[in-house]
Amino acid sequence: MNVLWNGEMTEDFRPGRGIRQGDPLSPYIFVLCIERLSHGIIQTVNQGRWKPIRLTRIGTPLSHLFFADDLLLFLEANYAQVDVLNDVVENFCRSSGAKVSKQKTQIFFSKNVPVTLASGIGKALGFSITNNLGRYLGMPLLHDRVSKKTYQSIIDKIDQRLSGWATKHLSLAGRVTLAQSVLQAIPIYTMQTTYLPSSVRVKIDQLCRRFIWSGASSQRKLSLVSWNNICRPKMAWDLFINPSKLCSPVLISKYVAPSDIPITNVPTKNCSYLWRSVGKIWKDFQKGLRWSIGNGQRVKFWDDIWATN
Repeated sequence: MNVLWNGEMTEDFRPGRGIRQGDPLSPYIFVLCIERLSHGIIQTVNQGRWKPIRLTRIGTPLSHLFFADDLLLFLEANYAQVDVLNDVVENFCRSSGAKVSKQKTQIFFSKNVPVTLASGIGKALGFSITNNLGRYLGMPLLHDRVSKKTYQSIIDKIDQRLSGWATKHLSLAGRVTLAQSVLQAIPIYTMQTTYLPSSVRVKIDQLCRRFIWSGASSQRKLSLVSWNNICRPKMAWDLFINPSKLCSPVLISKYVAPSDIPITNVPTKNCSYLWRSVGKIWKDFQKGLRWSIGNGQRVKFWDDIWATN
Protein backbone atom coordinates (compact mmCIF):
# COMPACT_ATOMS: atom_id res chain seq x y z
CA MET A 1 0.00 0.00 0.00
CA ASN A 2 0.92 3.69 -0.25
CA VAL A 3 0.29 6.71 1.94
CA LEU A 4 -0.67 10.13 0.58
CA TRP A 5 1.58 12.55 2.48
CA ASN A 6 1.36 16.30 1.80
CA GLY A 7 -0.15 15.62 -1.62
CA GLU A 8 2.56 13.13 -2.67
CA MET A 9 2.53 9.33 -2.69
CA THR A 10 5.11 7.57 -0.55
CA GLU A 11 6.98 4.46 -1.65
CA ASP A 12 5.16 1.11 -1.59
CA PHE A 13 5.32 -0.86 1.63
CA ARG A 14 3.75 -4.03 3.02
CA PRO A 15 2.03 -3.93 6.44
CA GLY A 16 3.67 -6.18 8.98
CA ARG A 17 0.84 -6.66 11.46
CA GLY A 18 -2.32 -6.43 9.36
CA ILE A 19 -5.61 -4.91 10.50
CA ARG A 20 -6.60 -5.43 14.11
CA GLN A 21 -9.81 -4.73 15.99
CA GLY A 22 -10.07 -1.04 16.77
CA ASP A 23 -7.89 0.02 13.85
CA PRO A 24 -9.39 3.15 12.21
CA LEU A 25 -8.96 1.52 8.79
CA SER A 26 -11.06 -1.50 9.78
CA PRO A 27 -14.55 0.00 9.16
CA TYR A 28 -13.57 1.31 5.73
CA ILE A 29 -12.07 -2.01 4.65
CA PHE A 30 -15.15 -3.84 5.94
CA VAL A 31 -17.46 -1.57 3.93
CA LEU A 32 -15.40 -2.13 0.77
CA CYS A 33 -15.46 -5.91 1.25
CA ILE A 34 -19.13 -6.19 2.16
CA GLU A 35 -20.02 -4.12 -0.92
CA ARG A 36 -18.82 -7.10 -2.95
CA LEU A 37 -21.48 -9.26 -1.30
CA SER A 38 -24.11 -6.64 -2.09
CA HIS A 39 -23.07 -6.65 -5.75
CA GLY A 40 -23.31 -10.44 -5.82
CA ILE A 41 -26.83 -10.41 -4.37
CA ILE A 42 -28.02 -7.67 -6.76
CA GLN A 43 -26.57 -9.55 -9.74
CA THR A 44 -28.32 -12.76 -8.67
CA VAL A 45 -31.62 -10.89 -8.21
CA ASN A 46 -31.31 -9.37 -11.69
CA GLN A 47 -30.71 -12.85 -13.10
CA GLY A 48 -33.99 -13.99 -11.55
CA ARG A 49 -32.35 -16.61 -9.32
CA TRP A 50 -32.63 -14.79 -5.97
CA LYS A 51 -36.31 -14.30 -5.05
CA PRO A 52 -36.59 -11.28 -2.71
CA ILE A 53 -39.62 -10.70 -0.52
CA ARG A 54 -42.25 -7.99 -1.02
CA LEU A 55 -44.65 -6.53 1.50
CA THR A 56 -47.24 -6.32 -1.29
CA ARG A 57 -47.47 -7.74 -4.80
CA ILE A 58 -46.32 -4.46 -6.37
CA GLY A 59 -44.20 -3.35 -3.42
CA THR A 60 -40.48 -2.63 -3.39
CA PRO A 61 -38.47 -5.89 -3.37
CA LEU A 62 -36.24 -6.48 -0.35
CA SER A 63 -33.25 -8.77 -0.79
CA HIS A 64 -30.75 -7.55 1.83
CA LEU A 65 -30.06 -4.87 4.42
CA PHE A 66 -26.57 -4.10 5.70
CA PHE A 67 -25.62 -2.00 8.69
CA ALA A 68 -22.19 -2.07 10.33
CA ASP A 69 -21.46 -5.79 10.83
CA ASP A 70 -25.10 -6.93 10.81
CA LEU A 71 -26.58 -8.52 7.68
CA LEU A 72 -30.26 -9.23 7.01
CA LEU A 73 -30.97 -11.41 3.95
CA PHE A 74 -34.51 -11.86 2.61
CA LEU A 75 -35.57 -14.78 0.39
CA GLU A 76 -38.58 -16.92 -0.34
CA ALA A 77 -38.84 -20.00 1.84
CA ASN A 78 -38.06 -22.93 -0.48
CA TYR A 79 -35.20 -25.36 -1.06
CA ALA A 80 -34.21 -23.79 -4.39
CA GLN A 81 -33.46 -20.51 -2.62
CA VAL A 82 -31.26 -22.39 -0.13
CA ASP A 83 -28.95 -23.38 -2.99
CA VAL A 84 -28.92 -19.81 -4.36
CA LEU A 85 -28.07 -18.37 -0.95
CA ASN A 86 -25.26 -20.88 -0.42
CA ASP A 87 -23.80 -20.14 -3.86
CA VAL A 88 -23.74 -16.36 -3.30
CA VAL A 89 -22.32 -16.59 0.22
CA GLU A 90 -19.69 -19.20 -0.66
CA ASN A 91 -18.54 -17.15 -3.65
CA PHE A 92 -18.16 -14.11 -1.40
CA CYS A 93 -16.25 -16.13 1.20
CA ARG A 94 -13.82 -17.45 -1.42
CA SER A 95 -13.07 -13.97 -2.74
CA SER A 96 -12.82 -12.23 0.65
CA GLY A 97 -11.42 -14.92 2.91
CA ALA A 98 -14.32 -14.44 5.33
CA LYS A 99 -16.36 -17.26 6.86
CA VAL A 100 -19.96 -17.52 7.98
CA SER A 101 -20.42 -17.95 11.74
CA LYS A 102 -23.31 -20.40 11.86
CA GLN A 103 -23.42 -20.19 15.67
CA LYS A 104 -24.23 -16.46 15.47
CA THR A 105 -26.61 -16.72 12.51
CA GLN A 106 -30.34 -17.17 12.98
CA ILE A 107 -33.16 -17.76 10.52
CA PHE A 108 -36.69 -16.42 10.96
CA PHE A 109 -39.75 -17.68 9.06
CA SER A 110 -43.11 -16.04 8.59
CA LYS A 111 -46.16 -17.67 10.11
CA ASN A 112 -47.29 -18.86 6.66
CA VAL A 113 -44.33 -21.24 6.28
CA PRO A 114 -45.16 -24.85 7.31
CA VAL A 115 -43.20 -26.16 10.28
CA THR A 116 -41.77 -29.12 8.34
CA LEU A 117 -40.52 -26.86 5.53
CA ALA A 118 -38.98 -24.41 8.00
CA SER A 119 -37.22 -27.23 9.85
CA GLY A 120 -35.84 -28.68 6.61
CA ILE A 121 -34.52 -25.30 5.40
CA GLY A 122 -32.93 -24.65 8.79
CA LYS A 123 -31.09 -27.98 8.67
CA ALA A 124 -29.99 -27.40 5.07
CA LEU A 125 -28.50 -24.02 5.93
CA GLY A 126 -27.13 -25.11 9.30
CA PHE A 127 -28.64 -22.08 11.07
CA SER A 128 -30.70 -22.11 14.24
CA ILE A 129 -34.40 -21.23 13.87
CA THR A 130 -35.80 -18.48 16.06
CA ASN A 131 -39.28 -17.12 16.71
CA ASN A 132 -37.97 -13.83 18.11
CA LEU A 133 -35.18 -11.81 16.53
CA GLY A 134 -34.64 -9.82 19.72
CA ARG A 135 -33.16 -6.36 19.23
CA TYR A 136 -31.59 -4.81 16.15
CA LEU A 137 -29.66 -1.53 16.31
CA GLY A 138 -30.91 -1.08 19.86
CA MET A 139 -34.58 -1.48 18.86
CA PRO A 140 -36.78 -4.48 19.69
CA LEU A 141 -38.05 -6.26 16.58
CA LEU A 142 -41.77 -6.48 17.24
CA HIS A 143 -43.50 -9.83 16.81
CA ASP A 144 -46.35 -9.63 19.32
CA ARG A 145 -48.62 -6.98 20.76
CA VAL A 146 -46.76 -3.94 22.07
CA SER A 147 -47.06 -3.27 25.79
CA LYS A 148 -45.28 -1.37 28.54
CA LYS A 149 -43.01 -4.36 29.08
CA THR A 150 -41.72 -4.07 25.49
CA TYR A 151 -40.10 -0.70 26.26
CA GLN A 152 -39.40 -1.16 29.97
CA SER A 153 -35.68 -0.79 29.20
CA ILE A 154 -36.20 2.92 28.42
CA ILE A 155 -37.73 3.53 31.85
CA ASP A 156 -34.93 1.54 33.48
CA LYS A 157 -32.27 3.70 31.77
CA ILE A 158 -33.91 6.89 33.02
CA ASP A 159 -34.11 5.47 36.56
CA GLN A 160 -30.42 4.58 36.43
CA ARG A 161 -29.48 8.10 35.38
CA LEU A 162 -31.59 9.67 38.12
CA SER A 163 -30.18 7.42 40.82
CA GLY A 164 -26.62 8.45 39.89
CA TRP A 165 -27.15 12.22 40.08
CA ALA A 166 -26.54 14.29 43.22
CA THR A 167 -29.70 16.35 42.81
CA LYS A 168 -29.30 18.26 46.07
CA HIS A 169 -26.44 20.19 44.46
CA LEU A 170 -28.46 21.13 41.35
CA SER A 171 -30.49 24.28 40.86
CA LEU A 172 -33.84 24.33 39.06
CA ALA A 173 -32.11 25.52 35.89
CA GLY A 174 -29.60 22.70 36.20
CA ARG A 175 -32.34 20.08 36.58
CA VAL A 176 -34.19 21.46 33.55
CA THR A 177 -30.99 21.32 31.48
CA LEU A 178 -30.31 17.72 32.49
CA ALA A 179 -33.91 16.71 31.77
CA GLN A 180 -33.77 18.27 28.28
CA SER A 181 -30.30 17.12 27.27
CA VAL A 182 -30.15 13.69 28.94
CA LEU A 183 -33.50 12.33 30.12
CA GLN A 184 -35.52 13.45 27.10
CA ALA A 185 -32.76 12.25 24.76
CA ILE A 186 -32.97 8.63 25.99
CA PRO A 187 -36.32 7.77 24.29
CA ILE A 188 -35.73 9.92 21.18
CA TYR A 189 -33.88 7.16 19.31
CA THR A 190 -36.80 4.79 19.83
CA MET A 191 -39.37 7.48 19.02
CA GLN A 192 -37.88 7.96 15.54
CA THR A 193 -39.64 4.79 14.42
CA THR A 194 -42.12 3.95 17.18
CA TYR A 195 -45.08 5.63 18.81
CA LEU A 196 -44.49 4.63 22.42
CA PRO A 197 -47.44 3.18 24.37
CA SER A 198 -49.28 5.71 26.50
CA SER A 199 -48.24 3.97 29.73
CA VAL A 200 -44.57 4.34 28.81
CA ARG A 201 -44.97 7.99 27.81
CA VAL A 202 -46.83 8.79 31.02
CA LYS A 203 -44.15 7.11 33.13
CA ILE A 204 -41.32 8.95 31.36
CA ASP A 205 -43.12 12.28 31.75
CA GLN A 206 -43.75 11.50 35.41
CA LEU A 207 -40.08 10.77 36.09
CA CYS A 208 -38.92 13.89 34.26
CA ARG A 209 -41.56 16.11 35.84
CA ARG A 210 -40.79 14.98 39.37
CA PHE A 211 -37.07 15.34 38.79
CA ILE A 212 -37.47 18.92 37.55
CA TRP A 213 -39.75 20.16 40.34
CA SER A 214 -38.61 18.10 43.33
CA GLY A 215 -35.10 16.90 42.37
CA ALA A 216 -36.05 13.23 42.77
CA SER A 217 -38.06 10.79 40.69
CA SER A 218 -39.96 9.42 43.70
CA GLN A 219 -41.17 12.68 45.25
CA ARG A 220 -44.13 14.77 44.12
CA LYS A 221 -44.14 18.56 44.20
CA LEU A 222 -46.31 21.34 42.84
CA SER A 223 -45.63 21.98 39.11
CA LEU A 224 -45.20 25.63 38.18
CA VAL A 225 -45.79 25.19 34.42
CA SER A 226 -48.25 22.97 32.56
CA TRP A 227 -46.51 19.90 31.18
CA ASN A 228 -48.51 20.10 27.92
CA ASN A 229 -46.92 23.48 27.21
CA ILE A 230 -43.46 21.97 27.57
CA CYS A 231 -43.85 18.87 25.37
CA ARG A 232 -44.40 18.70 21.63
CA PRO A 233 -44.68 15.53 19.44
CA LYS A 234 -41.64 14.48 17.37
CA MET A 235 -41.95 11.86 14.60
CA ALA A 236 -42.41 11.09 10.89
CA TRP A 237 -40.45 14.11 9.64
CA ASP A 238 -37.52 12.25 8.09
CA LEU A 239 -39.75 9.61 6.49
CA PHE A 240 -41.44 12.15 4.21
CA ILE A 241 -38.73 14.78 3.90
CA ASN A 242 -36.40 12.16 2.34
CA PRO A 243 -38.61 10.09 -0.02
CA SER A 244 -35.53 8.58 -1.70
CA LYS A 245 -34.70 6.52 1.39
CA LEU A 246 -35.54 2.83 1.11
CA CYS A 247 -38.09 2.90 3.94
CA SER A 248 -40.22 5.55 2.20
CA PRO A 249 -41.16 3.68 -1.02
CA VAL A 250 -41.49 0.38 0.88
CA LEU A 251 -43.99 1.74 3.40
CA ILE A 252 -45.83 4.06 1.01
CA SER A 253 -46.30 1.34 -1.63
CA LYS A 254 -47.88 -0.87 1.03
CA TYR A 255 -50.14 1.59 2.86
CA VAL A 256 -50.80 4.58 0.59
CA ALA A 257 -52.93 4.43 -2.56
CA PRO A 258 -51.56 6.22 -5.67
CA SER A 259 -54.55 8.59 -5.52
CA ASP A 260 -53.42 9.76 -2.05
CA ILE A 261 -49.96 10.93 -3.27
CA PRO A 262 -49.16 13.68 -2.32
CA ILE A 263 -50.07 12.10 0.98
CA THR A 264 -53.17 13.62 2.49
CA ASN A 265 -54.48 10.61 4.36
CA VAL A 266 -52.66 8.00 6.47
CA PRO A 267 -54.80 4.86 7.00
CA THR A 268 -54.36 3.21 10.38
CA LYS A 269 -56.43 0.02 9.97
CA ASN A 270 -54.91 -3.39 9.19
CA CYS A 271 -51.36 -2.03 9.34
CA SER A 272 -48.16 -2.51 11.31
CA TYR A 273 -47.48 -0.82 14.63
CA LEU A 274 -44.92 1.43 12.91
CA TRP A 275 -47.42 2.81 10.38
CA ARG A 276 -50.15 3.13 13.00
CA SER A 277 -47.70 5.24 15.01
CA VAL A 278 -47.18 7.53 12.03
CA GLY A 279 -50.93 7.88 11.56
CA LYS A 280 -51.48 8.94 15.14
CA ILE A 281 -49.25 12.00 14.81
CA TRP A 282 -49.90 12.77 11.13
CA LYS A 283 -52.11 15.79 11.82
CA ASP A 284 -49.47 17.30 14.09
CA PHE A 285 -46.86 16.60 11.43
CA GLN A 286 -48.91 18.44 8.80
CA LYS A 287 -49.26 21.45 11.08
CA GLY A 288 -45.53 21.49 11.78
CA LEU A 289 -44.66 21.21 8.10
CA ARG A 290 -46.98 24.05 7.10
CA TRP A 291 -45.56 26.15 9.93
CA SER A 292 -42.01 25.54 8.68
CA ILE A 293 -42.88 26.58 5.13
CA GLY A 294 -44.85 29.59 6.35
CA ASN A 295 -41.84 30.77 8.34
CA GLY A 296 -39.51 30.72 5.36
CA GLN A 297 -37.79 27.37 5.88
CA ARG A 298 -37.07 25.69 2.55
CA VAL A 299 -38.61 22.23 2.78
CA LYS A 300 -38.46 20.18 -0.44
CA PHE A 301 -40.18 16.82 -0.81
CA TRP A 302 -42.84 15.09 -2.89
CA ASP A 303 -42.53 17.89 -5.49
CA ASP A 304 -43.43 20.53 -2.88
CA ILE A 305 -46.72 18.91 -1.96
CA TRP A 306 -47.75 21.81 0.21
CA ALA A 307 -46.88 24.50 -2.35
CA THR A 308 -50.37 24.37 -3.85
CA ASN A 309 -52.19 24.41 -0.49
